Amino acid sequence: MTEEKDTRIIELETGYTFKTKLLLTIIIIGVLFTIFTIILNLKFKVKNVEVTGNIWYTDDEIKNTLQTSFIDNYTVFFKLHYMIRKAPEMPFVDKLSIKVTGTETISIRVYEKNIVGCVYEMGDYLYFDKDGYVISNKAEQANNVPRIEGLDYTSLVIGKKLETSNDKIFNVILSLTQNIDKQKLQVDAIVFDQNFEITIQCTDGNVVYLGKNNRYDEVIQALPNILKAAEEKKTLYWIDMSGFSRDNTTILAKFLNSDGIDPSHSIDPDGEKDDEPETKTE
Repeated sequence: MTEEKDTRIIELETGYTFKTKLLLTIIIIGVLFTIFTIILNLKFKVKNVEVTGNIWYTDDEIKNTLQTSFIDNYTVFFKLHYMIRKAPEMPFVDKLSIKVTGTETISIRVYEKNIVGCVYEMGDYLYFDKDGYVISNKAEQANNVPRIEGLDYTSLVIGKKLETSNDKIFNVILSLTQNIDKQKLQVDAIVFDQNFEITIQCTDGNVVYLGKNNRYDEVIQALPNILKAAEEKKTLYWIDMSGFSRDNTTILAKFLNSDGIDPSHSIDPDGEKDDEPETKTE
């Protein structure tokens, strides 16, 4: 009797199971992610942030405002972030120019708003721009912004314009502050009286009466030398420059007492001059 041969075909499973494929996929993704992370940290980690143009904010304040998430610590993602999204608004900033200047370096150029003055109200200093719009408030007066006194405003709201009886006064304030800044003068306050005559209170304690003129550039230009002469004499003066011009360089100055003086009440520019030091500028 002949034995029958087993003709069944036995299939051998040569492919991977689903679980094996999933495990391999996870391992490959993990390896790729690890390599990607290493490359990011070695080549694209933010190590230098260059901030320029900022006065109101410190470098760290600018950095912290822009680097808001983990991915912002890498230049490639930082650039992408601010290509599709605007930079956060900051009260004293007009705009920001953000550039990635290297694989590890970010350059931030800050363009700040033109703040010309502040008013003190209810324990805060409220800062306004050249057009009179109130930008923000701070508990302290900034060194580079004069306090404006004598404004008869009827409304004082952040984000809105100061409402005054004389809207042109902001042009005068802008002109004054620009000239003061140009001459690098340290001024605490610019005071307007009811006739819009101007007095400047300097940080060093001297008081300068400008009066009311169409232009103040010549007066402000001469002021540094006058204040320097007063500093050399180690005394404080109330200085009348209301009649100053290139043709009239003689000014009158009165000693300030310990309580200060109010030129609109206590000083008579046309009074006796015997006790008044006379100063001449070249």
